[in-house]
Amino acid sequence: MARGGKRDGAGRKAGTVSHLGREAHDRAAETGELPHEFLLRVARGEDLFFDVVTVSGRARRTQRKPTFAERIDAAKSAAPFFQPRLATTSVAHSGSVGLLEVAKTVNEETSVAVAKEMLRDAGYEVDD
Repeated sequence: MARGGKRDGAGRKAGTVSHLGREAHDRAAETGELPHEFLLRVARGEDLFFDVVTVSGRARRTQRKPTFAERIDAAKSAAPFFQPRLATTSVAHSGSVGLLEVAKTVNEETSVAVAKEMLRDAGYEVDD
């Protein structure tokens, strides 16, 4: 039975470029266009795809618009180039205020004020 861990010859070889990475690099070399610029053009739906169609025994390249699914995929791929992901933040609390201390500060007057404000926010008319 196979076990986990490092195995000789496993994984991608050093220096190997993925198929899509190589395709994007080749296209950029041909047109001088950066990959994220190409993805943006696809997302906008511009004519830029070439299909090879055989007509009378001859292969011809035809231009077509990207499909909706291709446009969505391109927009997802291009988004990180234009809008960074939001990072989560941590809040550090160095004080010693607990729930019991907070509960001690609440009295009937503040409870009624909070309840009235919540009712107003919900659209109810409240007498003061």
